[in-house]
Amino acid sequence: MFWRGVESDTITYSAVISTCENSGEWKKALQLFGAIAGSMLESNLIAFNASITACEKGAKWRKAFQFCSMLAKSKVNASNITFNGAISSCEKKCEWEKALLAFRDMVQSKFEVNTITLSAVISACEKGGEWERALQLLSTMLLSKVESNIITYNSVIS
Repeated sequence: MFWRGVESDTITYSAVISTCENSGEWKKALQLFGAIAGSMLESNLIAFNASITACEKGAKWRKAFQFCSMLAKSKVNASNITFNGAISSCEKKCEWEKALLAFRDMVQSKFEVNTITLSAVISACEKGGEWERALQLLSTMLLSKVESNIITYNSVIS
């Protein structure tokens, strides 16, 4: 891809993917990620995370998990943002079991669990009718001293 005669690199692609993700243009973000894969460039964590978050915003949890699988096979290491995006994509489509699996992977990989993580898993459980699991997760949240917020409590009492 060229812009005004300057050849793009991974950083340029990542920035544009992030812009698409922030604009809700998940399809364009995924097309741009595909352009990286089709070129001689290597994807970086920003490109992966922006694509996963774009999938989350587009409620495309399967695609988010495909990116997680691609990330695991690459030389790039995941981050909290990677897991939070995958979990939130599951929450949007009531895929509580997948959200719990991603959460367990995150914990086993020793990533820091935060308010966003637990709120998304709790919400996924609530939307899936798994209120007992949601309460267990809230208890875990309080015991581990992860800060809760109004979204967390609303999910549990819904």
